[in-house]
Amino acid sequence: MRDGARVQIIPVQKLDAIEAQDGCVAWKTGARSVLEARTLRFVRAHRSHLVRIDALARIEPFDSARHIGILPDGSPIPLSREGSARWKESPG
Repeated sequence: MRDGARVQIIPVQKLDAIEAQDGCVAWKTGARSVLEARTLRFVRAHRSHLVRIDALARIEPFDSARHIGILPDGSPIPLSREGSARWKESPG
């Protein structure tokens, strides 16, 4: 994470939360929070999956209401009904 001109490496075990705030990202560790001017490029595809927005190679129908996202290596990622609608509406 960037902290002014410095870049700090934070081990995952010390990262308490990541929060989106008006086009910025707040990295929270303990009592400290650093706001960075960048957007998160991940969306919730399913309750158990976060996916980088541009990572899916394709989307295939699963049933009448849901779809499955396919990663470039062929791994399937389930998309919730809400996630399916979100991906279908997104450009590209």
